[in-house]
Amino acid sequence: MDSLIKNLLDVKATDHRKIQEEIKTNLESLGYELKLEKKIWFGREGKIDVFAQKGNYTIGLEVDHCQMRKKSIEKLNTLKPSLAIFLLKAKRINWKAINLRSKLIRVNSLLVHLPGKKVEKIGQGFSKYTEVSKERYKKFERSKTLPKFQFTETDKNILQDLADYRFLDTSHILALNSEVPKRTIQYRLQQLYHAGFLERPVYQFSRYEPSGHIIYTLGKKGSEFLFPGSKAVKWSREVKPLFLKHSLLISDFRVILTLALRKKKESKLVSWREQGIIDAVYLEGQKLPIAPDAFFTIEDGNDLLHFFLEADRSTMENQRFLDKMKGYWQWWKEEGHKNKLNISVFRVLTATISESRKENLRQMTKKADDRQQGSDMFLFACNKNYNLEEPESILKPIWQSPKNNEYHYLLE
Repeated sequence: MDSLIKNLLDVKATDHRKIQEEIKTNLESLGYELKLEKKIWFGREGKIDVFAQKGNYTIGLEVDHCQMRKKSIEKLNTLKPSLAIFLLKAKRINWKAINLRSKLIRVNSLLVHLPGKKVEKIGQGFSKYTEVSKERYKKFERSKTLPKFQFTETDKNILQDLADYRFLDTSHILALNSEVPKRTIQYRLQQLYHAGFLERPVYQFSRYEPSGHIIYTLGKKGSEFLFPGSKAVKWSREVKPLFLKHSLLISDFRVILTLALRKKKESKLVSWREQGIIDAVYLEGQKLPIAPDAFFTIEDGNDLLHFFLEADRSTMENQRFLDKMKGYWQWWKEEGHKNKLNISVFRVLTATISESRKENLRQMTKKADDRQQGSDMFLFACNKNYNLEEPESILKPIWQSPKNNEYHYLLE
C-alpha cells in the first residue's frame, strides 16, 4: 500500500490524460494490470479513468479538479473496487463540497491531493487503511512523529542561507534558490522544520500571514549539522515581534541586493557584517555611538564601495536618529573609519518603510554636517521602491541625499 501511494504522489503531470498515462506507467511497475477509461454500468454505460488489478485486489481511480464529482462517486460505488481513489489535481481543494459528498461514498476510498502531496481517508469502514493516512502538519507545532527523509544539497543550501541571514521568510528562500522548483523548496522547508533543523518564530506578524510567507531561522539540529563539534548557533523561537520585523527589513535589503548583483558581471557583494562594528565619538560633550545595522562592501569594476546600513521602521525618535547621523559625520572627520575598518570613504544608507518617513529623516539629516546643508554621504530610500520581483530596482536611481532632491544610483 505504501508503494502504491508513493507512486501516486510522484505523478508530475497536470493534464488529465497525461495524469492517467503516468499513473498507468507507475502502477504497472508495481505489477498491476492497468486499463484506462474502463467501461462500467451505472444507470447507463460509463467509464472510470483508471482501473488497476493485482490478483483479486482491484483499484478504481477517478481524476477530478478541486472536488469529487457526484458522477465520479456513483461510478466507483457501482464498480465496488477493493479501493477507490479520488485524485484531485487543483492547487486548492473545495473542502466544503468534499465533506458533503463524502457521505455518498459506499466503498473504501482515498482522497489524493496531488499538488499538496496529501492523502486523506474518506468514506465508510476504513480502519484497515489507517497506515496510509498522512499527518496534517500544524504551522507552529512540530509533529510528534519525525519525518523520514534523506538530506539533500537543497537542504544544506537552505540551512546555510539561514546561518548567514539569521531570519528569512519563504519568499526570500525561494528567491535565493530559484533554480529549485517552488514546490520542492516548500516541501523541504516543511520537512526540515518538523525534523528540528529549522525554527519558525512564533511571533509571525500580519504582513507575512496573508501571503503565506512563513519566517524561518536556524534550529539546533541545523546548527549542529553545519558546525559539527562547535557550539551550536541557533536563534530562539520566542524572538520579540519588533526585533523580528527589524531583522527581516535588513534581510530583505540584503537578499534583493545579492540577487541584483548576481546579474551584474562587473559587480559583486564581497562582504557583509552585522556584528562587531561598534565605535563611538564625542561631540559637544555627548557620546554618540557608531553602531550600524550592517556594514557591507561592493566590488564594482576596480572600485570598492563601502556602505553602512540603517534599517528604520519608524520606531526611533527624531532626535536620536539625528544624533546617529551626526555621529557618522564626526567619525568621518576624525577618520575613525580608517582606524577601525581601514577604508577611505563610505556612505550611510537608510532604508525606511514609508515615503513620508524617508522624507522626514532626509530633511532632518541636513543638520548632521558642519554647514547644515546636507551631504551626499547620506542616502535614503523607501523599501517599497525595491522588491524581490525586480531585484535590480535597488540599484536604480531611487536614493536621495539631504543635499538636494536629485535621485542617485547606489553604485555611482
